Amino acid sequence: NLYAFSDVFGFAANDVWAVASSGHVVHWNGNFWADVANHTCTSVWGSSSTDMWFQCGAQFKHYDGVAWTNVSSISGTAGGAPRRIVGGDGSGALVAATNGSLIERHVSGEWVTIAPTTDLTSQTVDSIQIFAGGAAIAHLGNSKASLVRIGAWALVTDSVEYNKCLWGASASDYWIGSEDSDVHVRPFAYHKVGSTVTETNLSDYTNLRYPELFSIWGSGPNDLHGVGRTNYYSSLYYNHGFFHFDGTSWRPVLSNASTDTGTGSVVSFVDGASSGFVWAIDTGRTIWRLVAGNWVRSTSGSPLTASDTLAGLWVESAS
Repeated sequence: NLYAFSDVFGFAANDVWAVASSGHVVHWNGNFWADVANHTCTSVWGSSSTDMWFQCGAQFKHYDGVAWTNVSSISGTAGGAPRRIVGGDGSGALVAATNGSLIERHVSGEWVTIAPTTDLTSQTVDSIQIFAGGAAIAHLGNSKASLVRIGAWALVTDSVEYNKCLWGASASDYWIGSEDSDVHVRPFAYHKVGSTVTETNLSDYTNLRYPELFSIWGSGPNDLHGVGRTNYYSSLYYNHGFFHFDGTSWRPVLSNASTDTGTGSVVSFVDGASSGFVWAIDTGRTIWRLVAGNWVRSTSGSPLTASDTLAGLWVESAS
């Protein structure tokens, strides 16, 4: 049968979970996928294989390796069904975003709000990054604020228009990528250290217009890779959406993307395992790999067809 899977989470090569909106929770044991339960869920996260959480409609389900338990959220159906689980801190606590303004965290058997609901109206949590000691940053899509946890969650104003992505070296040192709808006016990247925000503008790159940064990944604070789009209208360099930060300045990194003129694709995600092992995908069907400082296609041998569209990326190691 053909299922529409919406989320995947795992702990090892032989311990991976996935959920489908068609009513299937499946588990990969290293050899085959097995149907575990007939639940319709859209997101999954766990701290271990005996502490699994699933968001299923207006309710969460917990699986301890043997039994399933229904766990109602704070909002229930009145505050809007939970939008999805966005992550956890590895201690059995999880963070969940709702369709409305409420963001919840489940810890020690109880739900608590992790930020004032009045400050999060119409906001959605797109991603969360966890650091040592439980510190964390959470990205609020198209918002002028981020959620930051250093001891406790707090809503921090970033004053960044069209916030598109977030990557941090720590919870107090992070970069925000943004969209720029004006020619050489707004910066495409903001570096925030504590309460100080430093802007980076693409106006230095005279061949680039309308910069957008959709995803950032770094092996450390002096080695960041950003991907996005640099030109709305001209087909020339349309896909040249690769950037690198060396600790001092950002620069565009050219690829052979100019041969893709007219395709309309933009580079949407970047992720890596080390400074020498970085991958990216565009919104078409191209998988990119960073080789000796240059981006090259690495789609050969993939099962992609003309009707496929890449929509997500995660890198753990060379295998």
